[in-house]
Amino acid sequence: MPPNPKVSGISDMEIDRPNAPTGEGLRSYYITKIEELMLTVSDKRMNVRRLQAQRNQLNAKVRMLREELQHLQEQCSYVGEVVKPMDKKKVLVKVHPEGKFVVDIDKNIDINDVTPN
Repeated sequence: MPPNPKVSGISDMEIDRPNAPTGEGLRSYYITKIEELMLTVSDKRMNVRRLQAQRNQLNAKVRMLREELQHLQEQCSYVGEVVKPMDKKKVLVKVHPEGKFVVDIDKNIDINDVTPN
């Protein structure tokens, strides 16, 4: 009959086994697991950088569209017809829905180029 460990008082933990595993299998498992997780982290970081660049592009587009919308909402310019020159710097202009206005000529426009009609 084999000896009963409970009776003799010696447990399996107390016996020194010569061929006992040293934990290399567990160590290699955790090393591969850590490497896989490091690859996952690097992939996630690259994804975050890509998304940040995409966000910056979209923010630039939104900013540009807001500026364009602001320009569109500014007061409009009237297009009119020159009726007659009043002075060297002023002309009478007829704007169809509004009426007639005396306006200043821009310094870049020559008064000789401004003709009625």
